[in-house]
Amino acid sequence: MVEPIYVCDNASQLVFSDVHSITLTKCSSSGCHDGSKLTIPTLLTQQEWKDNSGDGQGQIMRGAMPPSGSPQLTSIESSKILCLINQGAN
Repeated sequence: MVEPIYVCDNASQLVFSDVHSITLTKCSSSGCHDGSKLTIPTLLTQQEWKDNSGDGQGQIMRGAMPPSGSPQLTSIESSKILCLINQGAN
């Protein structure tokens, strides 16, 4: 069975609130992007997304993020995050 993805196009502009719950449950819940480590970018607010999300694009595409042992992104979740990054992390 093929896992569904979110189709990113200009007609369906995403905003930060579309991925905020994903960030809270999959990216910052394990102590990674929650501001607890100075070497890992924080992704809790819209401004932090704008400032810090670009580096995550390649890591998500390679399957390196989230790291193994952490809650994994579904295809739809990763598609939405990549779409928001490509749209400027608004």
